[in-house]
Amino acid sequence: MSKHKDKERAKWQAAEYEKWKLAQARKSADVKPDIRNLIPEQEDDENDPLAQARRRNREKYPEIAAFVDEVRKHFPDAKVVSIRPLTPEEMEARRPVPASLGSDEPDEQDDQQ
Repeated sequence: MSKHKDKERAKWQAAEYEKWKLAQARKSADVKPDIRNLIPEQEDDENDPLAQARRRNREKYPEIAAFVDEVRKHFPDAKVVSIRPLTPEEMEARRPVPASLGSDEPDEQDDQQ
């Protein structure tokens, strides 16, 4: 892909993400959980800089915090290592390649009887 197409794809991806975030916000407009209720009790120490960073991240990125909470509901020992957007090249590399339904050879014509 050319750099021009990469930039267009990145803009499109960012726009789609914003649309998704708006849709999620509309879905949860009636149910807005208190961020403090989502933070585990051991992180409630005001003097712990790590707990403060966790709280700020939860407030800044509530959709990611909700996702992590959902994962931890099913996998309690799960740890978040990193979260980052994929580059267009990485997205393309992860896209599944459709299986070919036939061969590349042209079909033979039926015999006319």
